[in-house]
Amino acid sequence: MHENEDFDIAEEIFTALHGLDPEDMRTILNLALFFDERAESYKKSGLLDEAEAYDDSAHNYYQQAMLAEPAVPDAFFNAGFFYLKQKNFTKAKNCFETYLSLSEKYEEDEVTDSDRRKRKRSEEIIQDINSRNLEDELFKSAYDFIAMGQEEKGLKSIKEFLETNPKVWNAWFMLGWALRRLERWD
Repeated sequence: MHENEDFDIAEEIFTALHGLDPEDMRTILNLALFFDERAESYKKSGLLDEAEAYDDSAHNYYQQAMLAEPAVPDAFFNAGFFYLKQKNFTKAKNCFETYLSLSEKYEEDEVTDSDRRKRKRSEEIIQDINSRNLEDELFKSAYDFIAMGQEEKGLKSIKEFLETNPKVWNAWFMLGWALRRLERWD
């Protein structure tokens, strides 16, 4: 079976489950994860418009899952990775911090190895965002400008960011991305 057919069948199943119980947060989170995965598949295939539509759907379901009462810690953990892929480091960090605060409320005998791995991974990502200064406004604006096709403005922002953060490899990558899009090979 072709991957798109698999996606279509899975989407029918998830939306049917959601229709049966629209308040079930596990189904809502699974829809977010599904649309996130489908968007990634389309990105890899170069179908960026389709990917963007599925990213929008994933974002919508992640937001719903994060509003659940009682809170669903995994909604924040998974949304954190979604925002990392979107290069929205502030939202990613907030999600991982929320996940940590929610997961700390577990009794120690309720904590699984999976929970411990997720906590450790969340702490590592938060530390990485902090140490590389990825929440910096210049960094974020440079990414946004380049993504919107305004490479010259993006170049200006990322060069300014690099003046005070020369060891942030992501910034050098972004500089290369802008120059490549402008076809400045020298």
